[in-house]
Amino acid sequence: MTIGLFGGTFDPPHLGHLEVSRCAQLSYGLNEVWWVCAYRPPHKPGSGLTPYRHRLAMTKLAVRGHPRLAASDIESALPQPSYTIATLSAFQWRFPAHEFVLVMGQDSLAQFGRWHQPQAIADQARLLVYPRRGWVVQALPHYLQGRVRWMEVSPIAMESASIRALAEANRSIAGYVRPSVAAYIETQGLYGSHSSESG
Repeated sequence: MTIGLFGGTFDPPHLGHLEVSRCAQLSYGLNEVWWVCAYRPPHKPGSGLTPYRHRLAMTKLAVRGHPRLAASDIESALPQPSYTIATLSAFQWRFPAHEFVLVMGQDSLAQFGRWHQPQAIADQARLLVYPRRGWVVQALPHYLQGRVRWMEVSPIAMESASIRALAEANRSIAGYVRPSVAAYIETQGLYGSHSSESG
């Protein structure tokens, strides 16, 4: 099977993430898309992230009912910080019969050269990239030549930061996240009364 690995902090996961996942399956030959909830991403250090258990719980709610989507907690068992090369290698070791494709936004591709061991990542997996407004990708480095495929999907306008801001202002986030995710945010007091516990 060809599996898309869709990594992110998912703080919170929103309907734009679902749109990308469905497009990746229907139009680009991915059998499944696994949402990889980042445990401690190197580009977002410190305590600004919502605790991992909440982000993972919301990610599971976001994919629930979609038979070819799944939420993965693999990064919670890996050395920190959560480098993509380590995550990808762990998946390949656990599931050697699968081919893995990294699903990422144009913003991530624009910064890909600053990731940990970018060439090793490109050697192990192709990249499926969806457009993001406000981001421009310059000429691709040689190790990405032939390794990137662009998704023909409308640029994702939703951002988790904007959804958090709405919740913090006690404004409705309906239409941005699944109802189950919105209910979890409310019952757990996320964003409006941000938890200070560690992940």
